[in-house]
Amino acid sequence: MPPETARVLVPARPEAWKPAAGQILERGPGPSHTVDPRLRREVRLLTTRLGAIIREQCGREMFDTIETLRRFARRRREGGGRGGGAEAEVRAVRALRLPQASVVAHAFSLFFLLVNLCEERQRIRRLRVYARDPGGGPMTLRRTVRQLRSHRVPPAAVERFLASMRVEPVLTAHPTEARRRSVMNHLFRIADALDAGHGKADVVLDEIDTHIEALWLTDEVRESGVTPATEVETALVFLERTIYTLPERFHELLRAEVSRFFPDVTAPPLLRFGSWVGADRDGNPNVTPAVTLAAAARLRQSILRYYRHRCEQMVNLLSYPVRRPSIAARMRGELMRDGRRFPATQRFAAIDQPHELYRRKLRVMIWRLDRTARERPGAYESAGAFGRDLRCLEELVAAHPGARVARNGPGGLRAAVDVFGFHAASLDLRQHARLARAAVDALLTSARLPRAPEGERISSIRRLLLRRGDLPIPRGTRPVLAELLAQRKIQTRYGEVASHRYIVSMASACSDMWDVALLGRAAGLVEPGRHRMVSHVDIVPLFETYDDLERCPAVLDRALADPLYRDLVASRGDTQEVMLGYSDSVKDAGYLAANIALYRAQKALGRVADRRGVRLTLFHGVGGTIDRGGAPTYRSIRAQPHAAPGGRIRITEQGEVVSQRYAHPAIALRSIEQLVTSILDGHLLTAAHRDPRWQAHLAEWEHVAESLAEMSRRQYRRLVYETPGFLRYFLQATPIDLIERLWLGSRHSRRTRSRSIEELRAIPWVFAWTQSRHCLPAWYGLGSALETFVRRFPHRREILRAMYQRWPFFAALIDNAEVSLAKTDLEIAGRYAALVRPPRLRDLVFGQICAEYHRTRRHVLDVCSRPTLLAQNPVLAESLRLRNPYVDPLNFLQLHFLNRWRRQRGDPEELMRVLRMTAAGIAFGMKATG
Repeated sequence: MPPETARVLVPARPEAWKPAAGQILERGPGPSHTVDPRLRREVRLLTTRLGAIIREQCGREMFDTIETLRRFARRRREGGGRGGGAEAEVRAVRALRLPQASVVAHAFSLFFLLVNLCEERQRIRRLRVYARDPGGGPMTLRRTVRQLRSHRVPPAAVERFLASMRVEPVLTAHPTEARRRSVMNHLFRIADALDAGHGKADVVLDEIDTHIEALWLTDEVRESGVTPATEVETALVFLERTIYTLPERFHELLRAEVSRFFPDVTAPPLLRFGSWVGADRDGNPNVTPAVTLAAAARLRQSILRYYRHRCEQMVNLLSYPVRRPSIAARMRGELMRDGRRFPATQRFAAIDQPHELYRRKLRVMIWRLDRTARERPGAYESAGAFGRDLRCLEELVAAHPGARVARNGPGGLRAAVDVFGFHAASLDLRQHARLARAAVDALLTSARLPRAPEGERISSIRRLLLRRGDLPIPRGTRPVLAELLAQRKIQTRYGEVASHRYIVSMASACSDMWDVALLGRAAGLVEPGRHRMVSHVDIVPLFETYDDLERCPAVLDRALADPLYRDLVASRGDTQEVMLGYSDSVKDAGYLAANIALYRAQKALGRVADRRGVRLTLFHGVGGTIDRGGAPTYRSIRAQPHAAPGGRIRITEQGEVVSQRYAHPAIALRSIEQLVTSILDGHLLTAAHRDPRWQAHLAEWEHVAESLAEMSRRQYRRLVYETPGFLRYFLQATPIDLIERLWLGSRHSRRTRSRSIEELRAIPWVFAWTQSRHCLPAWYGLGSALETFVRRFPHRREILRAMYQRWPFFAALIDNAEVSLAKTDLEIAGRYAALVRPPRLRDLVFGQICAEYHRTRRHVLDVCSRPTLLAQNPVLAESLRLRNPYVDPLNFLQLHFLNRWRRQRGDPEELMRVLRMTAAGIAFGMKATG
């Protein structure tokens, strides 16, 4: 339930919260010179209205309590963490009763939601400025294509590369979105009201107040768990709100910019979308075959509904008669054929004017879409058939002449059909290698074939793959096999494109890939062809740990060296997909070592694929935070030339990242533009003007990076896996026990019931360190590596500086670590550490963390040649400076009530609700979960 409302004590006046949050951008510590005036006005407006609603709902006394906490936090920040501000803040928090604490947490959480909304709107305004720039703004297609032309990249090379590109964001249900859909919907409505006011707030003030009041009365945390069905519906919100319109908008943008500078080059559709939602069963028993079948059905119904809606819009758009004899003859021929095949459509001739033939054709298409949705006679046999109808309309309307209508009407919808088909997003199935291995163990045991060692296991699987007839299925195989049988059923109903990948997570050996092949054979997805074995499923190994990233090139090489496995790949268009896990590798080896291992793996996998004559697609399993691979997309991809071989890339979009990138059409388009631009830049532009001296130094720099990685890994593992009692420190000095009780997703926080760090998933691991302001996984070990490298040979400092200045990959690594260091707050982290017992364990572990933090900060600044963190990024520095005084009270609330909750038994509802609200609020303020 939302915080209890009080009787109305004061009217909601515009000036009500001016002394408090309404002036966040003016009254923070020190001067502010980087905030856009319109952003400042919108923040002041919304936070002032929030303050007014709080006073109205909860009274002046409660409002004053919130403002007192804010003043204490500001005072503490102004004093650099010293002085009486912190203790006064602690005393104020301890004096709060649970109902008051609930209101305070709710107020600060909503404050961040509104500020985040304003920042998103400011970003949209900036994108509009870029669009008006004749030369193109930073990271835009216009600038990139213009530079390709100025660097004399041959048109043929541009066309070849565009033809080979395939860019596929993949939506996942990873539990990192702290906002409920109801909360997001209120924020959408507030944004709509601001747009309707056109900068004049007084015109829409009542509407804004209405939605902020509704937001205040809405719980921002869930009272019950999330189901896979709920996750599917959430994914559909973003598909239907922005993603379905993306292909036509993006393809038109790409076509326009390419034709502007390369008139003879045709830009093909290169987008696709995938989804794990309702199909990722790794450690999630709630995702059953029935859930996956239902998810595929919901996706299909959703996209068909979208196509129907667009066709209805075109009925209004194509309102003009067809009087040109040649066009009319062709249209009437189309309609006559439709009438013979589908007699029920003949009645549409009486609806419109006799010459409004486009409209009549659209009504036939709508009727067929309806039949397709209901799987009735008259349905389109495929998305391609619907696309052909659209192409026919597009050609005839263009010849009318109506080039703009053709391009933006049937042409735009055809671009969507090329991407989404009748399936919307291709469903990837994912399962842990351990379970696939156990299922195949049962098959091999039943067939009396050896299961080990590795070579004999593969030989056994090969024998069964080549055996004629059906395989006997033992009981131990059936649960995992049911997943592949569901995938086969999806393919039968909706076509192979609807679901054709099986991802085996925690892959570590070549046999993990063969296991999936045998299970596919048992499910009918792998079968003998006329000349060779044929697979209807892509086997995608997911390498996640540091050791697995080290060995994955050898694993892939061994698989591709086998003629039988090579036949399976040949049947998949000679394409092998490999997924790389960013999150678990960082948890396993630390930030620096994991990222260098990922760089090395990408490069080596590309060489293996080239040698074996297959096309490689890399699938990047990144999260939202830097310690889960969530660095800025453009710079991250551009800095890794091996990340998208041939321009082919798949990349996960998880949790809060989905809403950050796809909640608004303009930002969604910008996100895709940056991703595509980064690939074009990295492959065509960078290669075109690379300094030859850079290549000469690259081998030396890579060797230095390898040395740094190993030193960093040793330091990280010495703390996390080798320090006695570290697990106890983590369990007490972070709110991990609270995070494991948050209802952010349908899957569990651990792969097994073990309490070890190894079995804890990376998302709660990162979430816990972020909440407690340690941010440890994103930088720990880096400082020791840098210090060790330069300690004995001071001239090496210049090598590191040269690497930073001239190697984009290393520069991105250092800059991302710098951001994480800036977000770390040792004073707040120390208060979480104070919860640890015994004190000597606290002092031992936190002492090491503090020493490494200061060491890392010092050496990062030295490598960058900067005086302070974020000196080169004043906008982000200012954002953090202004946000911290509002995050701090939420941390103090969490600390106080976390300690109380741990001391008493059970989960009192009100106490848990306050704690969940603090976790959500800190996530909103830090703009990060996991």
